[in-house]
This record gives sequence, C-alpha cells and structure tokens, in this order.
Amino acid sequence: MNSNKTKTILLVVGLIGCWIVAGQLRGNAQSTSPGENTWQYSVAGTYVNVVPAMEPQTNAAVVLTTLVPLDPMGMRLNMVEEWVNGDSTFMGMFPEADMTASFTMGEAVRTGYDTYKYNVIGYGGKKVHGDRGEIQFIWGEVGSLRIIDSDTIEMFDVYVVAYAASQDKNLDGLPDSDEEPFLCIGPFVDNRKRVTLMAPCEAEPMP
Repeated sequence: MNSNKTKTILLVVGLIGCWIVAGQLRGNAQSTSPGENTWQYSVAGTYVNVVPAMEPQTNAAVVLTTLVPLDPMGMRLNMVEEWVNGDSTFMGMFPEADMTASFTMGEAVRTGYDTYKYNVIGYGGKKVHGDRGEIQFIWGEVGSLRIIDSDTIEMFDVYVVAYAASQDKNLDGLPDSDEEPFLCIGPFVDNRKRVTLMAPCEAEPMP
C-alpha cells in the first residue's frame, strides 16, 4: 500500500472516530433503561438518522433504514440502509469512484425479544462509458440493534468494514472468507427515529 493510501486510511480512521463519539453521545442521551415493555413493539418500518458533518466533508449525512420481516414471527428481517447523500469515493479513499455507494443491504436476525444482530453490504466503483461499471470496493456494517420504544431503535456494537474488490477472488459478490477488511472501525452507537405518518399541510385555496 502506498504512502498516500496509508495517509488517507489514517484520515478516515480519525473521521469515523469522531463519528463514533458523536453517535455515542447521541445514543447515550436518548437510550432508555432496560425493563420497558419493548416486546410489544414491532421493529418493522423505516427509520431516519442524521450523522453530523465532519471535516473535510461539510454536509451532514442522512441515513434511511428499512426493516421488513421475512417470516411471520419476525425472526429474520430484510434490512436496507440508504445513505441519501452518500459519498461515492468513500471519503476520498477511492477518488475515481463515481458510482453511488449509498445503498447497503442484508439481514437482521432476532437474538432476544427486542434485540437483533445484523450485517449489510454495499458496493462502490467507477462508471465505464458503454459498459457496466467497475466495482472498486465492498463496504458495510456489522452490528446489533434493539427496540427502545415504539418509534426508536438503537444501533450498537456497530463496526464499519471495507474490502477492495480484489478481495472477492471467487466473484460471488462477497469478500472471500479468508480475507480481512482493509478498514475496520468501531464499535459505535446511535439512535434512529421511525418515519411515521405526518399531519397533512394546510394548502392555500386554488385560485
């Protein structure tokens, strides 16, 4: 790995470290104490979270998380994360990447009456005119989540991981089992709020 790539990785480590601290402060402030009747709430739905801006990026990140049960008991859920204004270059580590790296998808598996473990992955790369894009990296999250109340989930013990595309030698779309991520940061925690029905606006009468 060249010195520029090493410096970039160190920069990203520092940036995500700030994100971890910010997320922990928000999560700790909003978490409820154990013992609430969280078993009565469904985790299914769409949630939103805002990650504060951190240098060199100047805009906050908006994240939408959707959880859909895959069985009647809700033991397994399809999980989709959308970084609405995601950075296709993965914070500058892949400067030529211009394909969206905004979506990660995977599953959450129930581990308790209100807790789940999850894993999501996504892809980033470079557009190729007249052809399919070139995948340059695979990234994602590994972590856990718990129900806090009817409209809040807490993500905890979350690690951000990233692999180079070359670490999928058998081309099955996943990093090979003997490969280690070139980036692994965590754990961090943050809370996400359910997107619920909103009151209708009061429109001006049509002329």
